[in-house]
Amino acid sequence: MFQSDLQLKSAGLLYVRLEGDFTASPQVAAFKDRILETCAGDLRFFVVLDMERVPMIDSRGIGLLMAIRSHCAKAGGRIFLSAPQPYVAEALRVTNVDRTVTVCDLLDLHEAF
Repeated sequence: MFQSDLQLKSAGLLYVRLEGDFTASPQVAAFKDRILETCAGDLRFFVVLDMERVPMIDSRGIGLLMAIRSHCAKAGGRIFLSAPQPYVAEALRVTNVDRTVTVCDLLDLHEAF
């Protein structure tokens, strides 16, 4: 079962720990709504999605990532995908998501901020 834990680290920095399959499900759809609601307004958000515990992603999950990216980009923000599992990293590469979203490991993420 998919779960998410949102933590607002500072003004404009949202850290989200994800766990479970990032696929078509009511939980993933609700997650998207929570993220978009949290990042609403004029504040520029940088969203870190910790994907270390996400073993699977499908096309709907990839579409959701792109929707979050677009929403953040409109306000000048960005999203970072941290520590994806090998299957997820390959899916991001094959679909060229890794060209529009920063994919990094945990060490790179600390350097980004």
